[in-house]
Amino acid sequence: MTWPTQTISTANLDAGADEPRLARADLYQAVQAVNALITTVNLGAAADGNFLKFVTNGNIYPHDHYNTVNSYTQQQRITQANLTISSGVVSWNLNTQQAAQITLTQNVTFSNPTNQQAGGTYTVLVKQDGTGGRTITFGNDYLWQNNSVPVLTSASSAVDLLVFYSDGTKMYGSATRNFK
Repeated sequence: MTWPTQTISTANLDAGADEPRLARADLYQAVQAVNALITTVNLGAAADGNFLKFVTNGNIYPHDHYNTVNSYTQQQRITQANLTISSGVVSWNLNTQQAAQITLTQNVTFSNPTNQQAGGTYTVLVKQDGTGGRTITFGNDYLWQNNSVPVLTSASSAVDLLVFYSDGTKMYGSATRNFK
């Protein structure tokens, strides 16, 4: 299929056509939709036979738009989320909390995270409250170098950074400790 690149005349497709036998409201509507698409999108950029991808921000791109290298003119970041403690358990939804922070007000257990993606990198900034001495236990999806769970800095108001790489099933973690 070749994508149309110029608008199509609707002169004889609407109800006011010079030739009533040619008036077809459904065809008129379809042609108007194609004309609107041509006006909105540079279809010449879409290779023949490719599908278009409509995305939620109202833009329309050739299907391979996201396989291109982009250059940015300003920094890009992931919005930091706040993890919460519920009955001593921290649930981490990696879909919405890829970069997170938590202030420990008690000893907690990080349950296995949800929505891991192979190749995903996830971070959590762990802060001790004014009391300090809080600990974290991790679910079995978290793996550590030499099978050794890091001991957090226990001083009050101490900060540690945990970084994880996921293979889609397990979270491979490393800890950088004692920021103050």
